[in-house]
Amino acid sequence: MRGLYWRRFIKRQLAPALVLLLAAGCGKEEGGAAEPTAGGSSGGWRTGSQVSDAYVDPDAVPTIDPAGIKAKGFEYDYSALTWELVWSDEFDYEGAPDPEKWGYDVGGSGWGNHELQNYTEGENASVADGVLTIEARKETLGGMDYTSTRLVSRGKGDWLYGRIEVCAKLPSGRGTWPAIWMLPTDWAYGDWPASGEIDIMEHVGYD
Repeated sequence: MRGLYWRRFIKRQLAPALVLLLAAGCGKEEGGAAEPTAGGSSGGWRTGSQVSDAYVDPDAVPTIDPAGIKAKGFEYDYSALTWELVWSDEFDYEGAPDPEKWGYDVGGSGWGNHELQNYTEGENASVADGVLTIEARKETLGGMDYTSTRLVSRGKGDWLYGRIEVCAKLPSGRGTWPAIWMLPTDWAYGDWPASGEIDIMEHVGYD
């Protein structure tokens, strides 16, 4: 089982406030986490480098034969490859992120990455106009020169298998390092990295 983690991560000097904007639904009626369910048809597939084309023109992405991407030695039940929405946050409210869906990792320990910010318990995150905003600020807290938010679904949205859809507008500039990623809930195989990590999005500002 894994949960979602969203962060606004600072490595070097940056402007007094930079934001990571996360909009739910990816322009569709529904978005979030989905799990496979029985019934229906498999539909189209998108993998690999073709994903980037989808952001420009979704119709330009060709349909891929599932037989060409199946796991070696595994036979899919194609009639069962449909999806049921099991969790989502459309950010259709105002104020703090929904506490029923989100929690926080807090502190300024560097988090193993020499991070320069202190993560607050929600002071740097807000929801309005259908968008979650995570704001990095140049301000001193707990011996660190910056603050930000590390928002997690741990214990409130955890899945073993499924598909995640996220729409996010990222900040630019050296020193920024926004990320959306997944970590284990139970750490069955030991501390990081033994139990694994799945990165959904990670962007370094100098790239």
